Amino acid sequence: MSDVDPVTTSVSAPVQTLAGQVGVAMQALDQSPNNALQTFLFADLPADFNRSLDAQVLDGTGANGQLQGILGLSGTGLTTFTTGSPTVPLFYGKAASAIQSVVAEHRPCTVQLTLSETLASGGSQVGTRG
Repeated sequence: MSDVDPVTTSVSAPVQTLAGQVGVAMQALDQSPNNALQTFLFADLPADFNRSLDAQVLDGTGANGQLQGILGLSGTGLTTFTTGSPTVPLFYGKAASAIQSVVAEHRPCTVQLTLSETLASGGSQVGTRG
């Protein structure tokens, strides 16, 4: 049996803060019927946070308090889809082509991002026959 010492290294993981706030008068909160204002704010703030996080994860610069986005990393590929009359089959064909280009280079496809709006609109266009 051979004697092997473990090797360690450091990894830098800078922490960034995403935050939001809304200035609301206490009187407005107290007088809103059935907590309507609180309900609206507690739905709106997370939605805005998620939009900001999505944008930075995809295309953040990594500077000035932004997260480092995936597209700014080296070794990533980007495939765009543009057409005057887009359809779901055309989009999925382009997505499959992008995945195949990764596989052809013998690199594992570790992350695949698709905007939720794209998937939602695509799902509404697919009939019962799929």
